[in-house]
Amino acid sequence: MSTYLHGYIKRSGFHQGMALMILIVLGLGTWGWFMTIELDRIIITGAENASVADIENLAALSVGEKIFNINVALVSARIERHPWISKARISRLPTGTLRIRIEESTPVVLVLDLSGRRAFYLDREGVRLSPVVDRPYDVPIFRGYSDGFDETGETANGTVREFLRVLADDLSGAGDMISEVKLISQKIELRLEPVGNHGAVPVMLGSSEFEEKFERLHAFWYQVMLPGQEQDFGRIDLRYDSQIVVRSASP
Repeated sequence: MSTYLHGYIKRSGFHQGMALMILIVLGLGTWGWFMTIELDRIIITGAENASVADIENLAALSVGEKIFNINVALVSARIERHPWISKARISRLPTGTLRIRIEESTPVVLVLDLSGRRAFYLDREGVRLSPVVDRPYDVPIFRGYSDGFDETGETANGTVREFLRVLADDLSGAGDMISEVKLISQKIELRLEPVGNHGAVPVMLGSSEFEEKFERLHAFWYQVMLPGQEQDFGRIDLRYDSQIVVRSASP
């Protein structure tokens, strides 16, 4: 190797080392500046049923604290304790602004009390959601529910929890036909939306395999019930494996 080439390599290594050191110093300086930025304001978006005051109280943040010292995972977890909030996404800006983007839970059914009054909603996980004044949701009503809730805030009834998840996902489209849900002896019974000459036909679902039963109900609705307006559908029973038992309403 020539003396010139050897010297060039040494100089190149020196320059690269100096450049790296400068980058490190600048990075540390920038990070040090970031750590001095104080929380100036909080912007909350996406909240409709959860009040801004409730969210701020759960977040438990104070203007003036170092914004990049805030544990966003911990703050999100605190906010998500609110029944109406399913997800809280937090971002911190070097302007001192902290943004909280709220994703709220979606009601699946409206539970009525023994007097027929609105009691609360349930979402797909069976979490109790208090009704909000002047904000009704077009969901099936639910009668006969009297079970409690576990430590996570979800319904303690496994049958109800499974049914709610299937109804919320509603891959078959059968959920649009349902006007009412009843819990009778730990079994689910439905009332269909009246259509044509058919009234609110009751449907017996049982206590499990709701997704498969929804698919059967959806197919039966479009293939038999809608074309068969002259037929008398007193009751539909889906509790038997891969069968649809129709009972007449006539004596």
